Amino acid sequence: MREQEITLQEDGNGCDVIIIVSTLIDDGIDMSTRLAVAREHIGWIADEVDKARETWGYSGAEVTLGDDHLSVFGGGTDWQPIINLQNVRSGNCEAGKYWIGMTVEVAEKLRDLLRSR
Repeated sequence: MREQEITLQEDGNGCDVIIIVSTLIDDGIDMSTRLAVAREHIGWIADEVDKARETWGYSGAEVTLGDDHLSVFGGGTDWQPIINLQNVRSGNCEAGKYWIGMTVEVAEKLRDLLRSR
């Protein structure tokens, strides 16, 4: 059985970075991942995730904002659409390449969590 949960965390390093945490256990295998993004860019993610959840096969959007190079794009199948969120982050705080794939339901929860910040 596959269950995915999405949460937000503070970076804890004083960098004003939000960590999106995807906890995913698939048949007992931990496939959890995380994505770091500057707090000031979470509105862009919320808006693009909202567009992606409304359109299967969403062709995607990409933007560079400060240290974040963000992209949101669709995938999966028409019966199991997946929304992908990627960030290639530079700079001194939480630099790295991040990716999260999520169902439409999880994407809706992420959108709501981001908008509540």
